[in-house]
Amino acid sequence: MKEEIGGVRLITRGNLDGIMSAAVFLDRFPGAEVTFVTSPPAAARALREGTAPSCVYIADLSLTGELAAAVRSEAGRREIIVADHHPIGEAVENAIIDEGRSAAGILHRCLGSSGRVRNIVALADLYEMSGTDVLRDAVREHGRERLEEECTIQDFAWRHNVEDDGFRLHAAAELAKGLWPSEVPAVMEKYRRVKESGRWNKALDTVRARLERRGAVGILDLRSGRTSLHGFGSKALLEVAREQECRYAVLIHGRNDAAVVSLRAVDPHGIDLGQFAEEFASRHGMGGGGHPASAGARIAREAAALMIDELERASA
Repeated sequence: MKEEIGGVRLITRGNLDGIMSAAVFLDRFPGAEVTFVTSPPAAARALREGTAPSCVYIADLSLTGELAAAVRSEAGRREIIVADHHPIGEAVENAIIDEGRSAAGILHRCLGSSGRVRNIVALADLYEMSGTDVLRDAVREHGRERLEEECTIQDFAWRHNVEDDGFRLHAAAELAKGLWPSEVPAVMEKYRRVKESGRWNKALDTVRARLERRGAVGILDLRSGRTSLHGFGSKALLEVAREQECRYAVLIHGRNDAAVVSLRAVDPHGIDLGQFAEEFASRHGMGGGGHPASAGARIAREAAALMIDELERASA
């Protein structure tokens, strides 16, 4: 591990787990560079095109072929450490993969970050449905209701403007001090704006009107035309699926000959969705995978119905 503050950089997603990963990283390396990206291909570009510190951490980004190739090509110039909870796609050196934790939790363990960010790690573990010791300790100390409320505050806040990486960095720096999301004024301001806009309720109403239930599976098929979920995507689907006592939620979109399918578990104690998506895509698609409670696949358009059938049978 490199100790120089100016010699380290983090590349991570801009969602809740990514922001919490950044907080854990900044607790260990105050003032270090953090780059937020949307996908593994974007991470590969950031790795090749960004600054060249002596050590780069990559968190919450699955090792697809493109990202793995970028890691291997850059490894001769600097140390690169991957911390992720998705099943490994391609092997690279210095990859720490733990499907039972959030990316923030993996970083916390491998960096030796301080105890003041344990609550932040607990929020990420809760959001990713990871039953960790950190989460159990936080539930005992603060109660699950408090943790769920703090998760909602942070999750709504970043969705106010999904392009605002400046907000993400500011939020992460404040959370690195050991604050809860509700104790960060900028986070609360964004959260209140989203709440007052009514976007969440509109997203829920849209899903309720269009959700199809097949056994234990709730399905939202958006391939027929433009439908806005007001920035909440699978989060709104998961909430409605929980209301309707489904065990799994499936979001389908895409055009032309391909369908992009997102799978979420309402109850994490069931089918390993990452394995299911990977195996199905190997037979009917272009790629798929994830972790037990959350997965995705790009498959042939006509295979979407078959995927639902197989998931329904497996969940019976």
